[in-house]
Amino acid sequence: MKIYIATILLGGVLAVTSCNGSQEQIESETITHLSDVNDIQLNNGKKWTVAPDMMAHIESMQNSMRVSNEIGLDSLAKQLKSDLELLTSNCTMTGQAHDELHKWLLPFIELVDRFDANEGVNK
Repeated sequence: MKIYIATILLGGVLAVTSCNGSQEQIESETITHLSDVNDIQLNNGKKWTVAPDMMAHIESMQNSMRVSNEIGLDSLAKQLKSDLELLTSNCTMTGQAHDELHKWLLPFIELVDRFDANEGVNK
């Protein structure tokens, strides 16, 4: 179960942190996949740009996933939870880009919460 949740988290983080040129953007494949569940809309058929100051927290989550074998799953869960709290509390995005990012973030936050709770039980 822990590996399954970690794999889903890794996929989500990697999809969000992919870049196109110098702009960090949400992967359209992730948007397409989640649109059935969350009705996420593209930006006129293109990817939404994530604000650079928010990308620091997303990149931290991506880095945590890369080193998850070194830090352990309990530390990974806590780091992802911390980065998500920083990301959401320091959100600077506005308008539809903000709304669409949050449609992706809410299920991701729920997964991280479940992952963190699972780690706490299985110590």
